[in-house]
Parts: sequence; C-alpha cells; structure tokens
Amino acid sequence: MMRLFAYGVVAALFVAPVSSFASEVNDTAPAPAPTQTTTTETTTNKTQAISKEALERWKKLSPAKQNELRKTLKRFKGMTPSERSRVLKRFDRFKKMDSSKRGELRKNYEAFQQLPAMDRRSIRENFRRYKNFSPDRKKKMRRMHRKLGNMSPDQRRRFREKMRRWKRMSPEERNRMRDRLNNGNGGGGGPN
Repeated sequence: MMRLFAYGVVAALFVAPVSSFASEVNDTAPAPAPTQTTTTETTTNKTQAISKEALERWKKLSPAKQNELRKTLKRFKGMTPSERSRVLKRFDRFKKMDSSKRGELRKNYEAFQQLPAMDRRSIRENFRRYKNFSPDRKKKMRRMHRKLGNMSPDQRRRFREKMRRWKRMSPEERNRMRDRLNNGNGGGGGPN
C-alpha cells in the first residue's frame, strides 16, 4: 500500500524532465538566452541534447499519454516549493534504486492505477493515517501486512470478513470479545 502511494508520487516526477522540453512542445515559454561563458555553453549543449532526446521520447508517446503527462506537469508546477522539493528528493531516491526495485515499483503503480477510483482514494486515505501512527503501531501494521501477504486468498478473504464484522461491532461488543479471547473462551469474532 505504501509502495503504491510512493510510486504514484514518484511517477509524477517522471514528467520533471519533460519541463525542459515542454516549452518546445507546447510553445509555452521562450528558450533562455545563451551566455558567453564556456561552462554555460557546455551545460547548454548537454541540456539541448537531453531536450532533443526527451522530445523524441515525447513524440513516441500516445496522445493520451502526452495529455496525462501535461496534467501531471501542471500539478507539479502548481506545487509549493517545499512540495516540489519533497517530490524531487523522492525521485532522486527512485533513480538511485536498482532496476529490479524500480521495476517492482512500476508494476505496483500500474496495478494501483487499475484499481477503481474509490479503492485508490481509500488507499491514499489509509496511507495518510498510517503516516501519523507511532513507530510501534507502524511496526505492528507492517507485521500484519506481511502476514496477510503470506496467507492464501481464501485465508485473506476470511480475515477481511472478520475485520468487517469487528468494525461493525460497538465498543462494548469489542470489549466483550476481547475479554472472551483473553480468557481463552474463543469466539473467533476478533480480527486476529
């Protein structure tokens, strides 16, 4: 869940290089005026080479993907400087990952994008809540997540059914169930 959200943010950064050639594609801004220093000329040449490469990649994208990237770039430009900085730092971390880890994140992101909008919203809300948990609670949640990952689909289904029942219980019913479980009387209605 956390990886999916993190990848969503990282994916937004893929358009950061697009900004260097967005003006060429969209005619939104004039190119910067060249200066006479050798260092700047070298940097400008490198930037132009990157821009040409990026423009070629851009031309190969479908119109739908180009439109998606334009929207992402617009969101990125609308961010506050601190938000941009945070996103760019995450992108740097992503670039430093080995290719197998990046591939896993891309796969997770694609799976996330295939989810219904309501599920994606729920995952994002849960992640926001997770970020505010204490370190101990986060550790417990990660442990539970690993356990769920090791369960068979049928076991996960039964577990989720128990969780739904647990959430529908009143606080008094939950306390009674905890007492029954702690006293060894079973009951099987709790989330564990």
